Amino acid sequence: MKRIWVSLLLSACMLMSTVNMSWASICEGRFTPCLKNQAPNGVSQEITYRIQKGDTLWAIARYYGVNMETLMMINRLDEKSILTVGKLLQIPGTNACVHIVKRGETLWQIASNYGIRLDELQRLNRDKQADKLQVGERLSLPARARPIASTNTPSRGLTRGSGLFSWPIMGTITSAYGWRKSGFHHGLDIAGKVGDPIRAAANGNVEQAGCQPIYGQTIILEHGDGKKTVYAHLEKIYVKKGQEVKRGKIIGTVGTSGRTTGPHLHFEIRAGDETINPLQLLR
Repeated sequence: MKRIWVSLLLSACMLMSTVNMSWASICEGRFTPCLKNQAPNGVSQEITYRIQKGDTLWAIARYYGVNMETLMMINRLDEKSILTVGKLLQIPGTNACVHIVKRGETLWQIASNYGIRLDELQRLNRDKQADKLQVGERLSLPARARPIASTNTPSRGLTRGSGLFSWPIMGTITSAYGWRKSGFHHGLDIAGKVGDPIRAAANGNVEQAGCQPIYGQTIILEHGDGKKTVYAHLEKIYVKKGQEVKRGKIIGTVGTSGRTTGPHLHFEIRAGDETINPLQLLR
């Protein structure tokens, strides 16, 4: 019997040692969470972190594996914000992003700005009333969600993307890529004046040049890597089918042809049968 008790005691000591080692490895390093809350439906697990001396938003975001834009948004910070030692930061779980509702925003606008489906946004936020959103309210977003553009955002100076394509015109983005009331918008609408020159976004060959339903006077360039660019609602077309063009060549002018409410360029990037958010590939 004595041997049995000795064996049990040794086993208990070994177990406690293992637990202590595991806990030490969890707490190792300077980032120690203060509190965890499981959100409904498993959408997001929030961690409350207390800022320590020497912390940066970039380091905190990297350590927890979260998007830094989301981290700033949920804590109402920006690039110029100064971190205060001892202040608590809310850190979203890695399975979701969070959007803080601003004055005048609707669910449809938010879904459109992130390039996600309205029904998907509603499904993640069943506890929210679409017609009674409160300023400062948090909306859960899918992990893939990223801000793509805001209505009336100037295209000049945007630095997002990999830079595979050049901007065909410089103007104001009046309609972003993604869902809107009339359906999914497969490109960017960039405002301009009638007659403004439109340039080829990259080297390519003219696949189509002529009038198309809804799009009006349209040019489609094929770029040899499976990608195509589309330029719609033109006033004039300066190229013809089969012609080779170089990046920056003027291929047409801004117009109001097709179904449109004013002069602008509808610009798309296609890969096979799919469209790509142009902001991901424009310089």
